[in-house]
Amino acid sequence: GYAGDNTDVLGFTPVKREMSNAIKDSHMALDGFFGSVELLFSHGRDLDNYEVLWQAIMFAREYLSEEEAKVHAEKVQKVIETTVGYDHPILSLNAVAISPAYFDEESEGIIIIGEGMHDFFQSQTVQKLSSLTGLLNSHAHEFGHIRQFNLGLYNPLTDTKTTNTTRKFELMADAFASFYLRHPSGGKMSLESISDVYEFTFGLGDCHIEKDGHHGTPAQRQCAAIWGANQALRYPQDARITGRKLEIEFAEKFVEVLEGILQLDSDLCPSPEKEDPDQPELNSLTKTELRAKKKEERQKEKADKRAARLGKRKNNKN
Repeated sequence: GYAGDNTDVLGFTPVKREMSNAIKDSHMALDGFFGSVELLFSHGRDLDNYEVLWQAIMFAREYLSEEEAKVHAEKVQKVIETTVGYDHPILSLNAVAISPAYFDEESEGIIIIGEGMHDFFQSQTVQKLSSLTGLLNSHAHEFGHIRQFNLGLYNPLTDTKTTNTTRKFELMADAFASFYLRHPSGGKMSLESISDVYEFTFGLGDCHIEKDGHHGTPAQRQCAAIWGANQALRYPQDARITGRKLEIEFAEKFVEVLEGILQLDSDLCPSPEKEDPDQPELNSLTKTELRAKKKEERQKEKADKRAARLGKRKNNKN
């Protein structure tokens, strides 16, 4: 289940207990925000299991035959054993979202987070950044991918993978993550905490702009995260932010501004120290309060127009 108790998929098992508990005990998880998405953890030591490894390779590279997958598994194990060893964090320095399209049974998808990723976040505390913030951001980013799969925005089985499509959906996941983490119905992160997210996201960028696996430059990934968090200020605090309608609207807005994000448009991603000036007070309103506010604004607008018409008539008589 979501708590990480199911260890049958590709042999992945719960990782360090504090890492598992940090995600399970988060406000978002406790409120059922992640639905029935499974949360699993991986270790470099998992690669020492030959049967699991060749099946995992075949799963990831479905064009390979069983024999070819086994040959690859033998080569991978030989390289690991003659270099870093199975316990090196580099072997699990990643987080992955697996689409439900890969499974026959009903599933919302699976998120796998590596022990190496956890160790990386722990090392970031020397920079006075919260390791928990980095962990939750990584998890929220992968959940953004899960939502892309379930909303029909991207299907890894049928959609062609190119540099542009990979970058587009990775930056969109960055935006989704900070949106979820910033909004009161999600992670409820303060400006200080979400600023940590911006720094982490910057550090995950890459400059391999010609490769199919390019996720976006450091500045582009940070820009997408800032834009996403600022969108959280535009929705009432009790909005259902994992609702299909809202998320489709969010994704469409992202596509509209994507070129600006790639160009680092300061109007889309202002300085992390500044909130979006466009109605930031909406973040503290409920849906009912927002409707009342908009009704009041419409009534005032009508009253102003009526007063203007009356004033114009009076001037004409004079």
